[in-house]
Amino acid sequence: MELMIELLQLCFIIIVPFVALYGVFRLLLFVFEGINYSFLQSCCIIAATVFLSFNPLIFGMDLSIIPLFSFHNWDIMLHSCGLVLPLLLCVLCLKKGHISWSQLVFGIFAVSLGAFFVTIPIPEKGIVSTFPFFLFPACIAAVVAFLWMEDGSDIRDAMVFSYVASIFGVFIGADLLHLPTLLVSDVGVPMQAVIGGAAAFDLIYLSGVVSILFFYLLYMFSTFVDGLDIKGKQLHMHLHH
Repeated sequence: MELMIELLQLCFIIIVPFVALYGVFRLLLFVFEGINYSFLQSCCIIAATVFLSFNPLIFGMDLSIIPLFSFHNWDIMLHSCGLVLPLLLCVLCLKKGHISWSQLVFGIFAVSLGAFFVTIPIPEKGIVSTFPFFLFPACIAAVVAFLWMEDGSDIRDAMVFSYVASIFGVFIGADLLHLPTLLVSDVGVPMQAVIGGAAAFDLIYLSGVVSILFFYLLYMFSTFVDGLDIKGKQLHMHLHH
């Protein structure tokens, strides 16, 4: 009996993390396929995310960190996974869609504004935000994209809109606009400011993922409500006949 219990506990320890990882994989697959990447391309993006998140070293050089410039006691760097990868994905997926640039600029502006007010620069920690406020920029991007889609845009284009607006908006509003405040702060020892430094868990990367998921929830809810409205009209007509 004790052996059976131990085997069940062992299976639980092994299976639960596997199921969780598979769930994350499917979620990311849905996000990247949603912004017009193929299954194979999406798998490569996920593999690159995992690879770069572990700060790989090749010939003593960290591939995840890109030095930018130094200012006073600060070394400014970019993270390959937390910033460069999502920016690159934005540029590439924009080429595949038909996005209104004027509306996209408005979306980025709205997200930037939201990201600026929900984040604060702390010299010892970087630029941080707390739950649930760090979700707001992604939600703003999703809402703006959803409203834009209501004008007759394709759902794929709207998902690209949401992803791009969230990535660029958070990058501008949370990082670029707060960076001067961080750089002029008085630190007595050399410090590093790595934009996107939390890799896949950075606000920039996560906002892109969350914006797609929230947008899809809005879309499904809207479809459900429209379905109820159509059924209601059909019932109304039937009763009057």
